[in-house]
Amino acid sequence: MKDHRTLLKIKIKSLAAEAKIIRKEELNCNNDLVREKMYLHRINIVRTEARCSQIAYAIIREKDLRKVETNPATSPDWKKIYDMCKRYGNVDAMKLSLDEFKVLWEPLIAIQAMNGSEKSREIAA
Repeated sequence: MKDHRTLLKIKIKSLAAEAKIIRKEELNCNNDLVREKMYLHRINIVRTEARCSQIAYAIIREKDLRKVETNPATSPDWKKIYDMCKRYGNVDAMKLSLDEFKVLWEPLIAIQAMNGSEKSREIAA
């Protein structure tokens, strides 16, 4: 099996390190405007990219997505995940179109989201 999952693993580790560095710099920053920009970058860009990378890595490794995302509140960026799977995964296995890819994987995320909301209702009761 020829793929480049090691490169994706490096990307995941780099994003985790970037989030740590930004968080540390946020604490040391005296300028509120700059601190807010760092925070928004960490939350909106780095976190989203890390989430998509983790899901793509799980798909390439043929792992259960429930181990990656235990209680997703939102649907991930399937286009980004699809592109990562094509770039880093087994090229022969990725002969699916984006729509076919979403049909294959999106129900797992939706089921997990529903199960998570049911669990939170059970806990509240």
